[in-house]
Amino acid sequence: EHAQMRMIRGGQLLFPGGGAQEGRLARVDCTVFVFGPGFQGNTVGRFIIPPYRTTERARVRPTGIRRYAVPLRKPEGTRVIQTYEELIPYILAFGQHAFDLLVIIGRPGLSKSTQFRNLLRDDTCWLTGTLSAFRAYCKLYQFRDQLAVFDDVDISRPGIIRLLRELCNNDGVTNVTWETEAARLQRDNIPSQFETTTKVCLMVNDWSTARTDVESLEDRAVIVSFEPSAQEVHEQIASERWFEDEEIFRFIGAHLHLITKPTMRYYVKARQHKHAGIDWQDYLLNLWLEDESYIRVVNLLDDPTLPSMRAKARARAKAMQKAAP
Repeated sequence: EHAQMRMIRGGQLLFPGGGAQEGRLARVDCTVFVFGPGFQGNTVGRFIIPPYRTTERARVRPTGIRRYAVPLRKPEGTRVIQTYEELIPYILAFGQHAFDLLVIIGRPGLSKSTQFRNLLRDDTCWLTGTLSAFRAYCKLYQFRDQLAVFDDVDISRPGIIRLLRELCNNDGVTNVTWETEAARLQRDNIPSQFETTTKVCLMVNDWSTARTDVESLEDRAVIVSFEPSAQEVHEQIASERWFEDEEIFRFIGAHLHLITKPTMRYYVKARQHKHAGIDWQDYLLNLWLEDESYIRVVNLLDDPTLPSMRAKARARAKAMQKAAP
């Protein structure tokens, strides 16, 4: 009576430790039996149907679909925070020049940039998008000795990591150099080297450890992985009071257990679909589940004409019989 049965879609169960199967994904659907009431279900797989509980009469009662998020890739020693309340002290500390290099890892659509812009000084240097290392050098000279935020800048572009290493070389004044494109520097009256006390924040959506030169940044940085739950993002939107469509807000709030990659953009996209006269609920379910069979189950569980779980199970069985060849 203490077991839970969890059904995992094929290809999602990873064998992480030891033996010939280490590092391989299961190629078939799997069922995992979990014993113990304290299991939270966040380490088994991505597509899971939890939990199935057995009564004394050995009847099975399905309680719905839940999906668990796949953790972000991050360097060893990264501090993981899960609330906006935990993020604010890091922003304020960076604003007081406490960190030479602060790295914030977090999925897009979590309002990270907005939180920083609201709390930092207006003279902060913002570097965004597909920025070249040369343009970054020019802007850093223009905003020397001030805070610099690299917001979703592709650090794999040539020269960006070298520039970041020079900026974060020590705790005091650092020397930043640019040895090429001298004519362009002279045209804009920018020296080929300058001293600065700039502190840097690097905000990225993902962290790739494939490149060896990234390790030099990891050694210099305070690294924070911002991983709020769907519930936390939902509550943050409520506190900010910028989203006014109550129907969409309630629908998403009732299906937070399906969201593995929380983002505020779900709310905006649903509103756009609604204004266009397109089925926004079906759009969201397809985003979250990516599997028609799951969507049918969710719609069945949400059906107000079937108040009991027994009625829902019977309706599901009838639908499966009609679909059978």
